[in-house]
Amino acid sequence: MRIMNSEGIDENEELIVLAEKLIDHFLEMCIEFYGAPFITHVVHILRHLPRDCARFGIAIAFSCFEFENFNHELSSSAASGNNPVEQIINRYNENVF
Repeated sequence: MRIMNSEGIDENEELIVLAEKLIDHFLEMCIEFYGAPFITHVVHILRHLPRDCARFGIAIAFSCFEFENFNHELSSSAASGNNPVEQIINRYNENVF
């Protein structure tokens, strides 16, 4: 992650290639230690991160962490699986008004 948050990553092909090699090695070790089922789509997405940094700049600039974090707030607003969207809207309205 440090490499992909280095200023100028989008202009430095050597850093991109290094990041790709390190991620490939990480994924190989994950498979060796934890087995292929460990490589879910979330882990697989790591493989694409260096090229995304080459295209968009440092990783933190296009991170969705804040939005992912908010998903927890939304999901905890629903007490049950019945009408979760309605429950979330009701909790939101209770807190806002």
